[in-house]
Amino acid sequence: MGMTMMPIMSAALATLNPAQVPDGSTLMNVVQQAAGSVGTAVISVILANNVKGAVESGGDIAGAFGDTFIVSVGLIVLTLIPAFFLPRKRIVHDAVDADTEAKTPVIMH
Repeated sequence: MGMTMMPIMSAALATLNPAQVPDGSTLMNVVQQAAGSVGTAVISVILANNVKGAVESGGDIAGAFGDTFIVSVGLIVLTLIPAFFLPRKRIVHDAVDADTEAKTPVIMH
């Protein structure tokens, strides 16, 4: 999943004008942190249910970890699908905003 997050974030931020990039970057970081927390909670619930089922049935707990690993791999494969649809060309911004024009540097001490 880590290999797909950077290209997705780069593609999303490339569509913004320079004045919007700080807000877009903040939003992407918040979404990434929240999704990571939810993903961790979901995998933990799946593992807990698998371990509980294995203990109740007298089965092997290692199998519960294996099943949870298979679910994780399946989710990773699902993240690769949108990665194939990312733009392959560089996005060029033609217009220059008034906020992004070259400004005279200020010397501070």
